[in-house]
Amino acid sequence: MIFQLRREEFSATRVLFSVLFLMVSSKFVIPLYPVPITGQLMAVYFLGLVLNPRESFAAVVGYVACGICGLPVFCGGGWGSPGSGYLVGMIFAAPIIGILFRKGFSLITSCASGCLIVYLFGCAWLAKFVPLSSVFALGVAPFLVVDALKIAVVCGILCKKKAN
Repeated sequence: MIFQLRREEFSATRVLFSVLFLMVSSKFVIPLYPVPITGQLMAVYFLGLVLNPRESFAAVVGYVACGICGLPVFCGGGWGSPGSGYLVGMIFAAPIIGILFRKGFSLITSCASGCLIVYLFGCAWLAKFVPLSSVFALGVAPFLVVDALKIAVVCGILCKKKAN
C-alpha cells in the first residue's frame, strides 16, 4: 500500500498539518461564478489516500470548522455561500476515498468516487442559488477537466513515490 502507516491509530499531529495543508490549498483559486476552482479538492484526494479514514475526516472537519468560526480559509465566500455544499461533500469524500483505496480500489477510482460525492453535495446546495436547469452547467461542467487533472497529479505523485 502506498504510504502505508506503521500504525493505524489516530494522530492529532497528522490532522493538524492536514488542516494547514487544506488552508494553503484553498488559496490556489481560479475565480468562476458562482463557485471558484480551488486546490482544496486536490488536497482532499491526497489526504484521503495517505491518512487513515478517521484522520482525513477529522482534518476536513477541522478545516471547515475553522472557516465556520470565521477564519479566512474559504476562498469563495464565507459559510453559506454557493460553494458551501462542496465543502460538506469534502468532509465525506476524504474518508470514503481512503476506505475505497484500502479495500483494493485503484487510486483513480477512489479519487473519482470522492469527486462524485463532492459534486453531489455541491450541486444540491448550489440549487439554492441558481435555477435547477443551470446546476450542472455551473456546478459540474466547469470542474470536470480540472478535477481530472487534479486526480492525475495526485495519482502520479503517489505512484512515483511508490516506485522509489
